[in-house]
Amino acid sequence: MAYFLGLPTNDRLTLGVEVGIQNTSLAFLIASKWLNNEDMLKPALVYAMFTFFTAMIYGLVLKPNEGKLFWQRMNNLYQNLAKH
Repeated sequence: MAYFLGLPTNDRLTLGVEVGIQNTSLAFLIASKWLNNEDMLKPALVYAMFTFFTAMIYGLVLKPNEGKLFWQRMNNLYQNLAKH
């Protein structure tokens, strides 16, 4: 949707991640308060387990250079910790 609206990459990334994460909270609210059914929480919990991983993958697809920079920094951090 954000792509078709012509939004810049940063805005597309923000919109995609925010909508995905907010859906998790909305699913918990609907299942627990409105439906009063704990069994309906189970699909929401499964969705919540994968939300952050899929958001990370989505971000790496939209901004692959940022992902490379992140892994370089993590590697440098690991090497510095290994020296001490």
